Amino acid sequence: FSSNEETRTYTDCRTPGDAMETIVRIYENFLFNRDSTHVEYTLEDLLKFVDQLFDLSALTYNAKACGYTAHGKAWFKGKLHAHLRKLAQ
Repeated sequence: FSSNEETRTYTDCRTPGDAMETIVRIYENFLFNRDSTHVEYTLEDLLKFVDQLFDLSALTYNAKACGYTAHGKAWFKGKLHAHLRKLAQ
């Protein structure tokens, strides 16, 4: 993942939870590549990483609309917060 608008990465996830795990894993790999001896971060660090990405979006299926709903960074940040809170319990 990059802040460069010229690059794109696409991932297919079955659930929003899987998508959040993918974002966390990408961030942890990013940190590991910077310092392979120690990886530690806060939720705030993860959210700053999301903000630094040029674009981050998701399409989720909406059965009521019989179509897909687009989501952006704000959706990811809320879902990441809820996902990590759930894991911490």
